[in-house]
Amino acid sequence: MKKSMKILLIVVGVIVVLVVITAAVFTSLSKKSEAAYELLLEAGAPEVDFKAVTDGVYKGSYKVFPVEVILDVTIAGGTVTDIQILKHVNGKGGPAEDITKDVLNAQSLRVDTVSGATFSSMVILKAIENALIKGELK
Repeated sequence: MKKSMKILLIVVGVIVVLVVITAAVFTSLSKKSEAAYELLLEAGAPEVDFKAVTDGVYKGSYKVFPVEVILDVTIAGGTVTDIQILKHVNGKGGPAEDITKDVLNAQSLRVDTVSGATFSSMVILKAIENALIKGELK
């Protein structure tokens, strides 16, 4: 009986240690995510002159835990004609993908974020900006 009680106490102790470590890791990741979100908010809406971008298809990406976006932006005649999201790791931010339609309609990155998916919306806009900057550098 004593041996089984010791084993049980060891197992419970290991479980408690794992729970504490897991909580610490998630707290740390959450703080990093909050800090990244604050940086995105401070940066405001990106500004890119679409007409200054050479025609072509440009890959853009942006990653801030827990959101990651990889996309292709097509430019023709100074106009964004297509935005294809290739990868969007988003948690609950899937509805943010609709922001690409707003960018196409407005021909600007200064569009409203999708309600309930603000963080994912901002990351998508940043990925589009990164793609377009590549076209400006040509």
